[in-house]
Amino acid sequence: MNGALLGKLVLAAIGVVAVERSFRAYRARRRDPVAPSDHISDWGWRLLGIGGAMFLVSGLSIQLIDGMPKPLQSVLFVTTGAGVAIAFVGASIAAWRAYL
Repeated sequence: MNGALLGKLVLAAIGVVAVERSFRAYRARRRDPVAPSDHISDWGWRLLGIGGAMFLVSGLSIQLIDGMPKPLQSVLFVTTGAGVAIAFVGASIAAWRAYL
C-alpha cells in the first residue's frame, strides 16, 4: 500500500466522520423545535439532496431510455455532471460546518 493511497483513505475517513457528525446535528435540530437553527448546514444538506436527485434521475434516464436523441443525451450528461458537482458542494458545506 503506497503513501498516496493511504493518504486518500485517511482523508476519506475524516470526511465520512465529518458528514456523519453533521447529519446527527441536522437530525437533532429537525427533531427539537427549540434548538437553534443553522441555516448554512441545512442549505448544505438540501444541496446534497438536490444534487443526488439530479444525478440519479438523469443518470437513470440515460441508461433506461432507448433511442434517445443525441442532443437530449448531451443535456442529460451535463445535468448528471452538474448533479455530482452540486452534491459535492453540499457535502463539503455539511462537513465543514460540522467542525465549527
